[in-house]
Amino acid sequence: MPHPPSGVSVPVKNSTWITVQWIKPDVKTEPTFYTATAIDYITKTNTSSCTTNGFESTTCTIENLDEYWPYTIVVIATTVSGSTYSTDNKTVRTQEDAPGQVTGFRVNVESDVTKPRTVNVTCNPPTERDLNGIITNYTLVWGYPGGTQNQRISRTCSWLQIAVEPQKKYTFTVWASTKPGKGKTTLTSEDIQAGAPLVVAESQQMILLGSASSVSDTEKQFRVDFDVSLVCDTRNGEITNRYVFVSEGRRG
Repeated sequence: MPHPPSGVSVPVKNSTWITVQWIKPDVKTEPTFYTATAIDYITKTNTSSCTTNGFESTTCTIENLDEYWPYTIVVIATTVSGSTYSTDNKTVRTQEDAPGQVTGFRVNVESDVTKPRTVNVTCNPPTERDLNGIITNYTLVWGYPGGTQNQRISRTCSWLQIAVEPQKKYTFTVWASTKPGKGKTTLTSEDIQAGAPLVVAESQQMILLGSASSVSDTEKQFRVDFDVSLVCDTRNGEITNRYVFVSEGRRG
């Protein structure tokens, strides 16, 4: 049986690969090759490995690892007589990289039609495997064709009461970022429906009764004047119809 390798170390690491070094056994017994294996620290399963031939070999590179993920590194010496495992294994974490897509991306339009048109945009972090590092912030970009593209950055994936224009088709795009950079984007589109017209201001001067000379039958008619821009505007959508309701008061 070969003597076990020792002094396992990881002098160089990237987000998806690491270089492993070890000290060869103190005694050469037979022709030897070494296998350095990365064991997932969470699931305890073998994930990737590298192999090198020759007793004097002391390094190889393990590839195809997950970003910012912990692994236990084991070096195995093998001869025709069998295998021995390093006794001083090394636990390392790969480096950070840009994250994957956020999850649970939602755009909720204000459901109360009597209120101004706003949306709440929320999402959850990427899955644990796709975090790829420590999330530093989230970015939201939204707008509609021909309109202004808006952007906000938040420490949490939540933006509330964002004002939007009715009867426009908006696109909302969000991504997470780590120190290495911007992650994969996620987008969705939302048609903003019109709401009920909004009253601009409360005033007795909105509606004025005209003089009797402006009607043909003063017994059955009277004139009503009002400024449409004071009664309601188009913030909640285009005004399609306007009505004046008249009720008869109690005769004294």
